[in-house]
Amino acid sequence: MIKRPEASEYPAYYLSYVDLVPKGDIVSILNQQKNEMIESLKDLTNLQGLFQYASDKWTVKAVESVAIISFRTDCLSRKIRRPI
Repeated sequence: MIKRPEASEYPAYYLSYVDLVPKGDIVSILNQQKNEMIESLKDLTNLQGLFQYASDKWTVKAVESVAIISFRTDCLSRKIRRPI
């Protein structure tokens, strides 16, 4: 299990962010968050995916596209072969 970092391992201004992470096994927490994200996005309509609350803000689809491209770029840079 990956341990929670000690306060001496990061600058003090990150404390509020570290405190936002639930206590427990980080891999399990990340898997749970992934499942929650999938559940919350799976029923979005196309129109909801294209919604912007301001003209200069990203849509859900744009954020998702960047995440996918980042993942693929990371796999390519590490020479990881995965079906796309």
